[in-house]
Amino acid sequence: MHSRHTIILLLILILLSFTVRADKPPTVKSIRFTGNVHIEDGRLEEQMNTREKSFMQRLTFWKPGLIYNPVILEDDISRITGFYARNGFPAVSIQQSTSFVRSGKRAVIDIEISEGKPVRIGEVNWTELSDSVTMDILGHAMTGFPLEKGQIFRDHEVFAAENKVVKSFSDQGFPLARISRNLNLDSDTSFANIRFKIEPGPFIRFGDIQVVGDSLVPESYIRQNITLKPGQIFSIKEMDKTQMKLVSLDLFRFITVRALTDSMVGNRVPVVIRINEMPRWSVRAGAGYGTEDKQRFSLNVMRRSFLGGARKLILSAKHSYYEPIDISLKFIQPNFPFERIDMSVSPFYLHQKEQSFEVMKTGAGITFQHALKGRSSVWLNLGMERNKVEDKSSDGNLKDLEDLILLNNKAGITLGTMIDKANDMFDPVRGYKISSQLTLMGPDEISDYSYYKFMADGSKYLQIGSGMILAARLKTGIIMPLGKSGVTPIEDRFLAGGANSLRGWARNRISPLDESGNQLGGDTMFESGIEVRFPVYDIFGAAVFMEAGNVWREAYKYDFRNMRYDIGAGLRIKTPIGPARIDFATPVFEGKPQPHVFITIGHAF
Repeated sequence: MHSRHTIILLLILILLSFTVRADKPPTVKSIRFTGNVHIEDGRLEEQMNTREKSFMQRLTFWKPGLIYNPVILEDDISRITGFYARNGFPAVSIQQSTSFVRSGKRAVIDIEISEGKPVRIGEVNWTELSDSVTMDILGHAMTGFPLEKGQIFRDHEVFAAENKVVKSFSDQGFPLARISRNLNLDSDTSFANIRFKIEPGPFIRFGDIQVVGDSLVPESYIRQNITLKPGQIFSIKEMDKTQMKLVSLDLFRFITVRALTDSMVGNRVPVVIRINEMPRWSVRAGAGYGTEDKQRFSLNVMRRSFLGGARKLILSAKHSYYEPIDISLKFIQPNFPFERIDMSVSPFYLHQKEQSFEVMKTGAGITFQHALKGRSSVWLNLGMERNKVEDKSSDGNLKDLEDLILLNNKAGITLGTMIDKANDMFDPVRGYKISSQLTLMGPDEISDYSYYKFMADGSKYLQIGSGMILAARLKTGIIMPLGKSGVTPIEDRFLAGGANSLRGWARNRISPLDESGNQLGGDTMFESGIEVRFPVYDIFGAAVFMEAGNVWREAYKYDFRNMRYDIGAGLRIKTPIGPARIDFATPVFEGKPQPHVFITIGHAF
């Protein structure tokens, strides 16, 4: 009797579970597009609220899928139709059909698109202007005008072209310029002829310039760094230049430069610069772990407006396994000795550990840096240092040390450049970076070593698909002895390998060796790499990479037949200061694989 009741109860529970499942709405299994030639699937999916599971969501198979709702899907189809129209296909026809699998619980959505004939740009004309000044401005704006006959008529490209012309007028005294357009569509050819008309408005100059906001920085100093002048021809570019110059002082939390066109008197428009000062003192401390540095700690103390103006004093201290002590004090004097040149004076102490030797560096440098457009710059450093080198080789008898000056003084000059045209400082997807520096150490009268050292490092970034980035890198270096020393100091020679080098090897493990296997360092270095980065889900991404390079003992002795190669893959997690990176890499063509794991912040290049 008891077992019968149990069986009946189980049957009731099973029926109830089927009833509950029957009440659940169907979920989206897949969305398939066909017929879309000019617009890829990913851009169409961005227009939809109906979504299928992503790759990462499919891994959590126990979670329900995204709900299928025919009303929402109908709105999605209308949105795609409008998107096509804005991109030059007003005659698009879209048919949608939905089939259900797994007893009607999974929806397979098929969207068939007939794009139709696109509307293309025909003749582009401008209504003539009445004076030579505005005609010249229009003529310069038309150089490289982005609309060409025959290209598909896309709304955003037309708006961008109009904004380009308006900006040209705004930069040359006509901030109230307005554009209108007249379209004439030939239905037989599907070409749209466009006739633009620009109304320049009045010619305007800058009026009074006010500085408002809470700041202990003297207003006189702020005005020294304002490029705008009353009576100057109105220019949006000049306003942006002033804002960027004030931002570069690193004294203000925010800065806005605004022209009060509604308060214009005659042809003069007043400008208000609103500022909010940063705290005078800032302290940042950090701790972390990396497979190379092990535990690492950092402390940064900054005093803004040190001794007044935009001067800064910065104390920086770091600790890690390979650099147990790294301390520097930097004093920065902007606009010295000339405008847009910053001078910094920086004493330092560095204790650095390598596999075969350690070096303790004490020194100071004076650097003059000139900021170029964006994040690019050129700089000149005059430096001197005292180095103490200790033998840490396996046998305590590192070859070449007898030829070296273990306690040495060096003085020299370094010229460096940094050209940064990447679109983002931490996670670039397009553009490039090129850095180089040339050091001349000596002469013998003031330095125990005399040599020159050249390094160059370039990276290029390309978008190759939906969210996929191709990054490539070339890096090289040469160090050549000069004068009576005849050798290069071991602490300045090249080593390779590690999280930001050839990742198939541990940090600085690629080096010429002596008979006992101790590192000697090299006078020639070459590295190259290629990496494909792609999104996975939300803040998560991944990468695959291949790298090649080597270090050779003598200067200019490149031997590309003797290269070291590695391959690897990694996981990326987006953070505000760049991607957190976990890479797995191994040498290839070296016999048995020897995998290395690196955990760090920021891309390798």
